[in-house]
Amino acid sequence: MQERKGSQSRYQGRPVTIEEDCYIGANCTIYPGIRIRRGAYVAPGEVVRSDIVAYGFQGFKPNYM
Repeated sequence: MQERKGSQSRYQGRPVTIEEDCYIGANCTIYPGIRIRRGAYVAPGEVVRSDIVAYGFQGFKPNYM
């Protein structure tokens, strides 16, 4: 409880933006404040720490593309 300081706290919730036509695999962890742009692919089990560009990949690439 000592860590809670309102807007001065280091534990701040930030929005996660997921645009249209994205594939996000099972068991992914997406950090607060991340933006996943249109058509992005996130492999199962990945940890997303930075923004993903439009039609970009995070993790392994699927063999059908």
